[in-house]
Amino acid sequence: MNKIGEWRAVRLLRAFLQSAWFTALTVLLMVFSNVFSLELPVFYLYFFFALLIVLFCDDLKPVVPIMLCCYMSISYANNPAAFPPKDEAGWRASVFYDPSFVLQISFLIAAAVILVLGRLVVILMRGENKKLPALALGFGGLGLSYVLAGLFSGYYDFRTALFGAAQILSLCGLYFLCYYGIDWKNTKKEAFAVMFTALGIGILCEVFGMYCLSGELSSVFTEGEVNRGNLVTGWGVYNNVGCALAICAPAPLYFAATKKHGYLGILLATVLYLGVVFTQSRGSMLLGGVAFFIGIVAMLVVGGKSRLKANFITVGAIAAVAVVVLVVILCDPAFKQRVLEAFSGLFEVGLDDSGRWEIYQGGIDQFKKAPFFGVGFYQCGAFRWGDLPDNAFLPPRYHDTYVQLLASGGIFALACYALHRFETVVLLCRHITAEKIFVAVCIAAFLLTSFVDCHFFNFGPGMLYGTLLAFAEGSERTDIQ
Repeated sequence: MNKIGEWRAVRLLRAFLQSAWFTALTVLLMVFSNVFSLELPVFYLYFFFALLIVLFCDDLKPVVPIMLCCYMSISYANNPAAFPPKDEAGWRASVFYDPSFVLQISFLIAAAVILVLGRLVVILMRGENKKLPALALGFGGLGLSYVLAGLFSGYYDFRTALFGAAQILSLCGLYFLCYYGIDWKNTKKEAFAVMFTALGIGILCEVFGMYCLSGELSSVFTEGEVNRGNLVTGWGVYNNVGCALAICAPAPLYFAATKKHGYLGILLATVLYLGVVFTQSRGSMLLGGVAFFIGIVAMLVVGGKSRLKANFITVGAIAAVAVVVLVVILCDPAFKQRVLEAFSGLFEVGLDDSGRWEIYQGGIDQFKKAPFFGVGFYQCGAFRWGDLPDNAFLPPRYHDTYVQLLASGGIFALACYALHRFETVVLLCRHITAEKIFVAVCIAAFLLTSFVDCHFFNFGPGMLYGTLLAFAEGSERTDIQ
């Protein structure tokens, strides 16, 4: 393998796999899979790329965007919640109920995990990084609380422990993989921003795809108005998509703060946040908007005097355009009517809590039943979207991080979460770098939107979260490029 690695073709392949172009290709394949229901061929391509990375690349960094994109590659046409098996003749079903598809996907996942973990073991045996990462204790405690959620409540069983294990794996799996599997000495500082900017652009394309899913599969447009409830994709509803895009939206601001012509990053970040608006997710728009505003302020401060003028002019121009558009909407009845139709579902729901206060009260009542370890994950009385059966692995949740912790894991889970949060604050505040500041803004979007939704207990956002934390810790290396 060492001799093969010196071949010119292999060196060129390695350079491509470790470049931003490969990240862009990975995201492009994600969009194709999501929009055109090409999950199986795209997953085979992802597996092929993972094999090349494991065999020929210097570290496992190129695997990370593949793992992030896999979750968001599922198309609405193959959403198992939207299209479960039906008895009616001619009814289409998700391919996730097709035994052949499930067998192939299971093989690809198992083989990829074996390959990546095998390479990680080799890296650990050969590498110098033997230390525990900064967040190991907090993640360990949080994982224990998840696995023990519901203990002694009468509801504890193997499925609860298995779901808790899956939860913590989604939060910290990529964190540990990145910490040990990435050669931080040869990782560029802007790597996280490149990755999350590309991912944000891909999710933005999926947002436009949601609006195009009309006719047989979805009734997004009804009598010229947008049905917000049908803005869904294969891996979640509009709230899930809004959260993921809100996490990615501040990433391009890093370029505005650190690059000569980075003010273009402000324009791109603004476009990504407009994508959040078009998801029509109220929590992502409002709380993700708070994080985005913090990112703008951080960008102006971190950019320093040398970039302040260009960045300030760009922000001012965007604000001026926003004011002009708002005036036109208010003064032009026809334009105003079109806007009202496009966001009719959002205006109709207004400030309604969508039953959240009732859900929160139910969570508190569950906490009172078993205050120390909670009642586990499957006693939630909250609603779920779609037609998944009651015994589905993914349970309904409480749409708030803290209510979920108290109800499912009790005081023990909340205490472990407090330890984890303390460790993350210490990590982000020590040896402050520009990378850490914008990673913190992206994480803030995740944590803030999780106040009003169940994002902290969804697998996809958890993977984004763990990756961001790993890059924050990796940025402490003084010898990175």
